[in-house]
Amino acid sequence: MAMNKKELAELADLKNSLRLAKALRWTEPVAKDIPPPPTFDKETSGFVFNAYSSNVSAAWSSTVSHGIGRPAPERGYSGTQNSISMFSTRLLALRGLRSAVEYEAAQKLARIDEQIEAELKDEASQ
Repeated sequence: MAMNKKELAELADLKNSLRLAKALRWTEPVAKDIPPPPTFDKETSGFVFNAYSSNVSAAWSSTVSHGIGRPAPERGYSGTQNSISMFSTRLLALRGLRSAVEYEAAQKLARIDEQIEAELKDEASQ
């Protein structure tokens, strides 16, 4: 039997609620598994994440610089100072991103909880 618009909307709301409930969980932190290159003439490539923008990108690193995108020679010579460690797969980088975002969200919620507790104490003392 076909569902009407109201039933379809209720089903969509239920799916969204389940997705949110499933998202509220702790996952294990993920360590970067590609160290910076050991010698001057080598480069490594892997994946990195940006927790602020929630992006995962391919990246490269040499002993003196690193950057987002493809390794040499396709990338040209643009980069940022210092070498970095990276994740070997996009999946590991996404798991690392999730862990970092969880931690940041927990810190924000803890600060809000502190403010709520302070307000409750102020109201109780009046």
